[in-house]
Amino acid sequence: MKKLKLTCVFVIISLLLTSCTVSRWSKIKDTNGEEDRTLQTITAEDILKLNSFLSVISVTNHKSDGTTSVSIDKFSGVKTLETFGKGRYDITVALKSDNGNIRLVLCDREKIIAEFEADGESSTVGFDCTSGKVYLKLAGEEAQVDLQYHYKKK
Repeated sequence: MKKLKLTCVFVIISLLLTSCTVSRWSKIKDTNGEEDRTLQTITAEDILKLNSFLSVISVTNHKSDGTTSVSIDKFSGVKTLETFGKGRYDITVALKSDNGNIRLVLCDREKIIAEFEADGESSTVGFDCTSGKVYLKLAGEEAQVDLQYHYKKK
């Protein structure tokens, strides 16, 4: 009986904590106008520490010939797209966003290593993953996203 009560308490606390996180992300709005794509609510610290998103509407994700294509009609939150283990990599990215605020970064748990522009142009970044992991993360506030990326290990 004690185990059942303890389990119920744990479940209730977990649900309460989850709902607090969800309510934070549920109110993300594009508050700086249509022309400005910089994030206003999500911070660099949020990008490094979080991997949660509340709202994703109409996602298309396709992998072909080593290239991943992602199209999202509306996205709010932070999402890890790829995790890189030890090694040297080159990643080529083309990111475009016509609505909302967007940021695409390579980061580890401590810092942002590289950031990609949302101008639709391809850019290539080489990076070393010598200790721990490196992540490709997308952060958005009511963002429309068209993304293609390809990476290879050297």
